[in-house]
Amino acid sequence: MALKELLLAAALKFAPPWYPPGQNPESFDQYRARLDTIAEAIAVESEVASNWGLGRRALAAATMTVWYGETRFAYEVHALGKSRWTQDLGKARCMGQIHVSRIVPRQEWELMVGADLQATRLCARATMRVLAAQAGYCRAQSASEASMARVFAAYGTGRGCALTPQAKKRAVRWALIMQQI
Repeated sequence: MALKELLLAAALKFAPPWYPPGQNPESFDQYRARLDTIAEAIAVESEVASNWGLGRRALAAATMTVWYGETRFAYEVHALGKSRWTQDLGKARCMGQIHVSRIVPRQEWELMVGADLQATRLCARATMRVLAAQAGYCRAQSASEASMARVFAAYGTGRGCALTPQAKKRAVRWALIMQQI
């Protein structure tokens, strides 16, 4: 099976985003179609990423882990560019909750809104660059759960590699995805 299909199968096992009764903006078929776009974007971009030294599968699993952890693949984040929990006050874009930075310039950041494949691939590319930068910063030497926990800690805080409970949970989810892909 191709990486895209494996990623889609993994994503379909996650709990979908919760909405109050009658307020879900999409049907299950629409949600599945968006997950298909997400899986394709991650698969394609992980193949061409050049600044990640821990393997394509590890990068794909890390990107999916971050996106689910940050947004639960919520429609309003993916399609509309809104924040799921408003914690970033509009400063974050796409499912990677990316901020303008030296890694992701404003011109690129502004294009990372929408559920189409092009915008989703831009989000994947940016997320992967940030993950690679954090892996370098944390001196991740292997695609192991322990190394990835440090990378997720840096991604989540932007301030260092010290482990957090959330980073450890993301590393566990990453390891589960790795087993599936």
